[in-house]
Amino acid sequence: MSSSSVGRRQPSIRWSAGALMAAALVLSQAPGIALGQASLPPGTPGGAGATLTAAKATLAGLVYDGVVTVPTTAGDVPTIELRSTAATLTGLELHTPCTPVTAIGTGLTAASVTPADSASTSANGLTLYARSVTATMAGAGVTWTPDSPPPAADLGDVVLTDVTIEVTSLTLPAFSAPGLRQSASFCTPA
Repeated sequence: MSSSSVGRRQPSIRWSAGALMAAALVLSQAPGIALGQASLPPGTPGGAGATLTAAKATLAGLVYDGVVTVPTTAGDVPTIELRSTAATLTGLELHTPCTPVTAIGTGLTAASVTPADSASTSANGLTLYARSVTATMAGAGVTWTPDSPPPAADLGDVVLTDVTIEVTSLTLPAFSAPGLRQSASFCTPA
């Protein structure tokens, strides 16, 4: 792989927690990634989702579609469904939960991190199923959960800062993450 720029185009990629960890090992030296589609599907071990953080999220045409039950290996999980027509995430970090690897008697976690000044984009928007969204919007702290959802269905163009999302499922069509660094580490499954 070239150290100057890496751009991988594939028609469709589904990122399970295990596949994300395998990709993390392969792409750990890649300075960036561009995908046809990136997706973190539901059903991670124990029902735990990933944690996504960003210094800033600019979401065009953000819509709250309601509370949706998402199946996971630990049972159904209530989530809020959010969609946007375009998304830009600055300082993106994605951490997956500890996933057991029975052959070696331990587990793996994966982390994907972009530089703080690097913007990751999804020109065709995103679809997000989240257990919670915590951020600052228009100077005020917000926390959205299935029990305390966003105040309106059509939120319009939204800028969130200091974003933390407990992701159950995420789809990002035409996702680009310049400067992406991925890593994997061993852990002890609960």
